[in-house]
Amino acid sequence: MTKAFKSRHVHLSEEDLDRIKNDIELFNRIKHKAAASLLREEDAYVPGIDRRKKENRNLIQSESLHVRLKKEFGVSDYFVNSAVNEAKASIQSVKELQKQNEDNLKFQIRDIKKKIASTGKRLNGLKTHKQSIIRYSQSKGKVKNTTWEQVKEDGTVTVQFGKKITIYSCLYDYEVKYLDPKIKQLKSKLRFLKNRLCRLEHRLAKTKEIHICFGTKKLFRAQETIYTDHSIWKRKWNLSRNHRMQISGRKDAKSGNFLFGYDPGSHELSYRSADGEVIRFKCEFPYGQEQIDRVIKDNLSRNNRTAVCFAIELTGGSVLITCMVTPPAEQKYGFLKDGAVAIDTNVDRIALSVLDGNGNQLERKVIPFNIAGKTSEQAEHILSHTLEQVYQICRQTGKLLVMEDLDIKQKLSKYGSSKRNRILSGFASSKITQLAEGKSDKYQIELMKVSPSYTSQIGKIKFMKSHGQSVHEAASMVIGRRALGITEHVPSWIYRTLSSKEKALPVEKQWSAAYKITKDITPSEMYIS
Repeated sequence: MTKAFKSRHVHLSEEDLDRIKNDIELFNRIKHKAAASLLREEDAYVPGIDRRKKENRNLIQSESLHVRLKKEFGVSDYFVNSAVNEAKASIQSVKELQKQNEDNLKFQIRDIKKKIASTGKRLNGLKTHKQSIIRYSQSKGKVKNTTWEQVKEDGTVTVQFGKKITIYSCLYDYEVKYLDPKIKQLKSKLRFLKNRLCRLEHRLAKTKEIHICFGTKKLFRAQETIYTDHSIWKRKWNLSRNHRMQISGRKDAKSGNFLFGYDPGSHELSYRSADGEVIRFKCEFPYGQEQIDRVIKDNLSRNNRTAVCFAIELTGGSVLITCMVTPPAEQKYGFLKDGAVAIDTNVDRIALSVLDGNGNQLERKVIPFNIAGKTSEQAEHILSHTLEQVYQICRQTGKLLVMEDLDIKQKLSKYGSSKRNRILSGFASSKITQLAEGKSDKYQIELMKVSPSYTSQIGKIKFMKSHGQSVHEAASMVIGRRALGITEHVPSWIYRTLSSKEKALPVEKQWSAAYKITKDITPSEMYIS
């Protein structure tokens, strides 16, 4: 696993600092040009292109991008290779983000269509009910009852929605106070849902377009709003676009990089600029110094070398160096026969269970956190601190960590309120998985992922009441037992309700069939004797 370590701030002479600034600006110009060329090349290969794009395609095929950039800017291969790699990485990052947004929009569109269908069905039912009341008043016929409204023989009407029951004295009272306002409300809701669907489909169509804005879109859009002096914005814009340069490593280089060289003894970093001058300065890393020294020494002493990537970033009057190395893989401890520490991740807490090798719960704990209204950096710090507590328990117990193979779309369907969904949209499931994997390497503790299917339902039915714990703690227990290879069978009182075809299914499919029963049972009802 590649690791990135940042150095302390390095102060250079004015001459060396200006030389590095010029190189960074040149590097970013090459990167921006490469990104534009790569996007044009992709556009030229789209089926059904016009003649102008065909001419561009023939021009592109005549000479490689690498050669064209090298001739235009007059730099070495190492600058061009790194700039092109950075441009490709930026394009790939945008594509992955678009794919994520596209999947999220498709998920929302599917839910909106379901809501439109259910709302339309409810509206049609009420309209039919109103027509039956009109026919009853005209010809003394029979009023057609619906699921929620029941007309009694004495003329009263009972309306039940959940646990709330309302009784109206007569049909006229029921029609004026409930039926007509409800029909109007559902029509309005249906109209808003269709407008929402139209906007989502429009956004989905726009995700097909690829746009890259080096320097952030936020700053680009701010030039005509908050900055009265355009020169101030231009300085910030140029600094945002030209503040960092990353040179890719090479395995065939003696120290892992042809432009940067690092001495593990004196901790001196040398950099060969675009004009051929070599800049040397002392560079120390407060974290990861031993790992960097070990990788550089291995590269200097043996033929089987590894690439070492260096990035240099401007920070006012100083520079910040980032070194990316791939240390040798170390053996992680953790065996399932010793049990496991299992976690169930939710939008505002992590529920933890410590299990022995037989799946018995030894300890449980809930670690709350709050990321509502926080920035992405603040949320990342909070999640990192929470996972730090989890891994400390793993170190104390000497057990590996088990977690769900998280998917944000699976979590979205669990919460209905808009407030919960807003919090959940900031809950980056991929980020917490990434943090867990990083800390797994940091502490050399094995991390295992299992399927999250029906863990909350199984925990609610089987372990919540018997162990006197919350549904999240019960779910974490199920996650740990699933990693240990223990199968949770459907209880007999639910199994009897399944059809013969459903009983013949595998256990996980049986829980899927039993979901229509378990989802209607609230956790509070499980404690009722």
